[in-house]
Amino acid sequence: NNSDLNNSLFSSWDSNTSTPKIKLWNLEPNTTYYYKVWSIDPTNSSNNASSQIYNFTTQECISYKLVNATDTSITGIDHPIQEAIDMICLDGGIVELNNGAFNISTHLRIRENNITFRGQGINNTTINQKNPEAHCLTIGKFDDPEAKSKELHDQVIKFEAFLAYIQEHPEEIIENITIERMTITFAAPTGYIQGIGTVLAKSFKVSEVRVLGNAENNVPMAIYTGHSLYINISDCIFDGHGTTLLTGGGCYCVNFINNTITNNKGWTALNLNGIWPLSNDGTSIPRDGSGTWSHIVGNKVLGGGGTIYLYSSFSAEVAENIVDNTGSNHAGIKVSNCERDIKVHDNIISNFRNVPAALWIDTSTPVDTERVDIFNNLIYNSATNGIKVSTSIQGTIKQINIYSNTIAGCNGDGIANPEGLPVVVKNNIIVNNNGAGIRNVTNISYNDVWNNTGGNYVDCSGGTGDISEDPLFADPDNSDFHLKSQAGRWNGTGWVNDTETSPCIDAGDPSEKDPDGTRINMGAYGGTS
Repeated sequence: NNSDLNNSLFSSWDSNTSTPKIKLWNLEPNTTYYYKVWSIDPTNSSNNASSQIYNFTTQECISYKLVNATDTSITGIDHPIQEAIDMICLDGGIVELNNGAFNISTHLRIRENNITFRGQGINNTTINQKNPEAHCLTIGKFDDPEAKSKELHDQVIKFEAFLAYIQEHPEEIIENITIERMTITFAAPTGYIQGIGTVLAKSFKVSEVRVLGNAENNVPMAIYTGHSLYINISDCIFDGHGTTLLTGGGCYCVNFINNTITNNKGWTALNLNGIWPLSNDGTSIPRDGSGTWSHIVGNKVLGGGGTIYLYSSFSAEVAENIVDNTGSNHAGIKVSNCERDIKVHDNIISNFRNVPAALWIDTSTPVDTERVDIFNNLIYNSATNGIKVSTSIQGTIKQINIYSNTIAGCNGDGIANPEGLPVVVKNNIIVNNNGAGIRNVTNISYNDVWNNTGGNYVDCSGGTGDISEDPLFADPDNSDFHLKSQAGRWNGTGWVNDTETSPCIDAGDPSEKDPDGTRINMGAYGGTS
């Protein structure tokens, strides 16, 4: 309504052009705006000119927009995808990409809440970032998520301070964003470039998305999430990245489920740098094992330098993952400087190619690790140790429970505990390793420790219920480490009755039972149906 521009705001910029292009943000829909342009010679302010007063009227906002690969820009400034995102009403909506390939050279931005951004499927819709120095998709109020997250990190905005921050700064938070059903490619061989990046996000979901990278080192990343909560990434495919997921500065309630990672170029496929729980109502950070945990479950990490690296975290579960033929110096799965309530279970780690272990529990900062439970994991053919527990003079480990695992055919120790830390080893099968079966553990019981070249026990002795016999695996040459049984065993497709029975059946701690009510079996499948 200010058609004469009285008391108007003005902005200035240096641009030596007769056809300037200006992008305006936060305009109201279906509203008329007035503007005027001045041109001034910076070396001689008396040499100037001004235009008449012009006006334009914004479009009505929309709740749904379909974008075709053949669409062209309306404004001449942005890509049609960005224009579609900017058309969505402030209370949210859907931007849907049709079949086809969409080539971009600047990064796309989602700045408002309640937006679903989706394609027609990973084989049908592709966004190609052609600029090797540009991110592909940035979610949130800030152009550089890593820079904002670092600012918050430097101010020690975490735990209760973080919960207070998001209450005090709602204008900085982006909520309820879903990215789904598409392929994203970006060409950055080096540099801190992201396929998808966000900071200060609440309820952020990525599902059925394939992200393809071209990394030459460990820096370019598929997804970056900084200082965010309720992150859900599922059923995605990631290939060729320096890091697949980095949770910068700490995130809360992170679920990374049923994803496949291949050809990771850096040390860590999943760099979970601080993931923490929230109370069920989201108002506090419980430190007693209650509340909503983070879950890294059902993923496949295949080849490359990939590892699942859990750092400075608590109340987190790493379960049912397959880590095969990776070579990171952070181990296949590493738990480092984590305080309490960490469960690592039902994982398969095979053919690990580097030091120090396929599964490594470590502290190297002044952190007390209260408890880590490692159970029902299958570890075999590691080029070094199966499981290693270590610390430095700065950190302490109070209790590590290693039970019901199978560790076989590793080139180092089955379980290495060189510093004699408080570790409980029970109901495991530890066989055919080239180092010690168990090194320097005092609390040992009900294990099968057999045929380990460096000695079954080094700097320790067998405990109550330990045996030393061939466990009679079903078919270890083909990676089947179930136990033979004359009474019958399930081979994945049907029941098989063997001609002999493993000595590890019904040989675990007699106070523990299998689901059928019998005494628990030793090994990775003990206590399971």
